[in-house]
Amino acid sequence: MSPTLCRLKNEPNVLFDCFIVSPISSEDRLIHTQTFSHVISNEYINGALARIRKIGILFSFFNLWKISRNLPQYDIIHIHYHHWYIALISKVLRRKCSKLIISFFGSDFNEVSKFHHFCNKRSIGLADTICATNPVFLSKIFNFYNLDAKRKASSILFPLMSAFSEFKDFLKKNDSLMAKNALKIHKKIITCGYSGARIVQHQAIWTSIVESKIKKEEYKIIFPMTYGTQKAESIKNLKESIAGSKFDVFIIEDYLEVNDLIRLRLATDIFIHIQTRDQFSASMLEHLAAGSVAIIGKWLPYDLLREKGVYAVWINSPDELTEALDNVISNFQMHKDRTSVNRQIILDLVDWNNIKKDWIKAYSLN
Repeated sequence: MSPTLCRLKNEPNVLFDCFIVSPISSEDRLIHTQTFSHVISNEYINGALARIRKIGILFSFFNLWKISRNLPQYDIIHIHYHHWYIALISKVLRRKCSKLIISFFGSDFNEVSKFHHFCNKRSIGLADTICATNPVFLSKIFNFYNLDAKRKASSILFPLMSAFSEFKDFLKKNDSLMAKNALKIHKKIITCGYSGARIVQHQAIWTSIVESKIKKEEYKIIFPMTYGTQKAESIKNLKESIAGSKFDVFIIEDYLEVNDLIRLRLATDIFIHIQTRDQFSASMLEHLAAGSVAIIGKWLPYDLLREKGVYAVWINSPDELTEALDNVISNFQMHKDRTSVNRQIILDLVDWNNIKKDWIKAYSLN
């Protein structure tokens, strides 16, 4: 959120403090002080007692409660990502501000237990405004918790992606062939997802590639798997599946340099994105802006992209991927030409002048 808040700091009479619910290093604290007036963080217990997990957890929760009670009064407190244990201090935070806002980011709603949902609802009941990064996800939250839109305010708060400024300049100065040459790849590129998380469905993607009519010698298949839940297991399983295959497959296990990462976006001919769930990830948006022909699961909450006219090949289930892939390969230039509208749509979507108004309204800065 730092790039967004850095921009909002330019508004008159605005100051931000930061309350981090986990300990941070002195280096991170110094970085945060460039954006925030005060940086407040939790502490964990030290010494022999730290070895006893339950005592460490209780100490951490007590410390959060103590810090919260000692906070000054604020006009607004904005919770970014609702960890379940924030429900333990949400009543205190409510008393410390005139307006309480909660933003959900995906996994704090989609990947949680019934107990976590109970905690979410406890804090939601105290909040003035509930926010998400896209309208489909926001509607899902309101429906799940049976919230009344007439009584509970809501807002779409899309974070500023500062890297897009550099990416936009890169797109102006380079094309796909230049990016391929820089990466020393001289084949057509199919990039499969953008992380090692299980929700990417690597095995389903690989099965569809094997079943497709791809000419093995003409394509390089790339799986970026540098991070994500159960990444190691996903990589192990995928390696076992591709063993002995004649396809040219490259699994990216270590983080790429920034320049190579944006080159990969521009060099990619076909981008496959069939995660079981997702928000507006920067990786996906960059592929669209770069001109990759994207095959995307229609179940993902991208109604806004479709409404704005983004072109992609939308499939209703992973079972349709093989057919879609064959269609894109057979009619590649037609699909490629139709993606030309995407760049300006995406760049407008992430432009600060378009994002700003929702933040100004949510924070009552107008």
